[in-house]
Amino acid sequence: MSPKLSATVLKLASWSVIAFALLLGTASYAAIDAPAQFVLDLLDWPLDGNHADISRDMRWMASVVSGLLVLLGTMMIWIVAPQVGAGNKPVARVAFWGVAAWAVIDCVGSYAAGVGSNSLWNMAFAMPFLASLGLMNPNKA
Repeated sequence: MSPKLSATVLKLASWSVIAFALLLGTASYAAIDAPAQFVLDLLDWPLDGNHADISRDMRWMASVVSGLLVLLGTMMIWIVAPQVGAGNKPVARVAFWGVAAWAVIDCVGSYAAGVGSNSLWNMAFAMPFLASLGLMNPNKA
């Protein structure tokens, strides 16, 4: 994959992280948490509306996690993607292993929490990142 294509895929995937963070972030606010309720139900397949109310701790953690995901997406778009687009293989390699570590930790933790279906969503979410970072060839135009 060319550096330019890798950077484009990385940016698109990063925008999806930011969008997901904004949806999840609504969990922090009881009055507008419907988007987060839907996302949580979707990730805990099947989509059946059968999920627990969002606790105070979940609302707090949603704000923390959402903020960190926006940070991640922003850094990927404006720091990592330009370096990948320039063919910087060491930056692509570090970002690849960072995404891979997140995917493993999130998948194992989701399974341990009884939400194994989230592992499938994680893989779908991680694949554009892993492909764009792992397949980037600085010698390809």
